[in-house]
Amino acid sequence: MGLFKSKEQKAAEAAAKQRQQQQAAINKGLQDSMTPKDDVTPYANEKKRRQEEQAAAQHQEANRDEIDEILRNLSREISLSFPDAEDDAQEIRDLSVRVRRMNLGKNQGATDAIMTFIRAKAQDMIVKAHAGNYAAIIGFFEELRSLINDAENPQKAKLMADPAYVKRRIRVAELSALKEDLQGQKQALYRQRDKLKSRMEAGLIDQREAVSRVGDIRAQVEDLERSLQNAQSDLRDAQTVLTEQETQIRNSAKAKAEDINDYTAIADQKADAEALSSEKNDVMSQIRQNSTDVSMDDMHMHASTGKTELSQEQVDNAFDF
Repeated sequence: MGLFKSKEQKAAEAAAKQRQQQQAAINKGLQDSMTPKDDVTPYANEKKRRQEEQAAAQHQEANRDEIDEILRNLSREISLSFPDAEDDAQEIRDLSVRVRRMNLGKNQGATDAIMTFIRAKAQDMIVKAHAGNYAAIIGFFEELRSLINDAENPQKAKLMADPAYVKRRIRVAELSALKEDLQGQKQALYRQRDKLKSRMEAGLIDQREAVSRVGDIRAQVEDLERSLQNAQSDLRDAQTVLTEQETQIRNSAKAKAEDINDYTAIADQKADAEALSSEKNDVMSQIRQNSTDVSMDDMHMHASTGKTELSQEQVDNAFDF
């Protein structure tokens, strides 16, 4: 009996132990299911993502506010400087409204690049307005409108999200605006020339003094024309590189190696062109100096006499540029 009881007791104890183990497993499963240990990391990631989106939205709204104020200030300056340009001032105000609706993108690097361009150029355009350079203002206005069009274009969303592309796009805008600025400066010099000629013909200024002054104006025009040619060349290069960047982004890795080679080739060509342009400027400067010396001899404007009359042809030639 003792031996039998011992076996029975052992069986009972084994069964009890098995039930305890099963219950412990059940309890552990319930405890694990109620403990949010596995949700900590996803929750933290989601919280971080929402914080980043909120920061980007606040950054974007602050930029909209600043752009709006900048463009409205520019609009007021244009109205004051050019009484006949109210339509253009209104168009700039309309642009500020568009900026309010514009998606500046979540990429803060790209957004900041656009902001830097608008902030710097708008302030520069206020100075140009005070100087009466209307062409420069129109050039900036057209480039800004084009930039906003690109930012709003869904097909260019991928491009405008790339800070490197935005930087190159703004480079094109800056060179385009520079070209118009130089054109405006040249037109202002032409107006000075015509005004000087009118005063000379009205007898308000001595003929010899007018010819001397118009020679200075001619030299400035020639300098501006060289600068304009360089700006146009740089603009063509920048537009070519921009096109290559668009292709690279759109084609991804497919043509990446070829685009990089093209970019390098363009950069090398530009460097060569700049070196050649520098040499050309030196030569042109010398030619202009020689031309001035010859013109002085032809007009017999020697310091020893200073009394030789100028022919009408010499006067007309002086203003013919």
